[in-house]
Amino acid sequence: MVGQKFSRVALDNMSETRGIRQSIDLVASPEQVFDALITPSSIRGWWNARQVIVHAVPDGTWLATWGEDLDKPEFLCGYRMSRFERPELLEFSEPVYQTGSSEPPFPMDQMVVQFHIEPTAEGSRLSVTQDGFPVAASADEYFTGCESGWHTTLHQLKEFLES
Repeated sequence: MVGQKFSRVALDNMSETRGIRQSIDLVASPEQVFDALITPSSIRGWWNARQVIVHAVPDGTWLATWGEDLDKPEFLCGYRMSRFERPELLEFSEPVYQTGSSEPPFPMDQMVVQFHIEPTAEGSRLSVTQDGFPVAASADEYFTGCESGWHTTLHQLKEFLES
């Protein structure tokens, strides 16, 4: 697995952001990987989400919750699927995020998550990029949590696809 941090400057508003990029090789076809990212029962299996709703079309919705109480999830994460190019590319934008009763320590309007899938001799390589984290210290804890979270999540996906 390969991981890296990066920074960029958005020219439209000159706000500097940083991102996470991690890749993992999978013994699964690009189609199988893509389907695992958009199929609710699969997402529940590899990401241990409590509830998942996916409208799997361009500009569709991807929403997952975690926690025991269906009516009051401990964690909610949702996105618009702004790019839906089967089986190579899936991009999430316009996030909705909540943990318990709190929200992230910064506006998430620049957050974008991209899943790029490319074929390999053994199956495929999935590269995940999450971009739009402010470089401000107030975002450090959230950034670090996402960085370790993607590492864990990609390994869970690998185990799910290869078992």
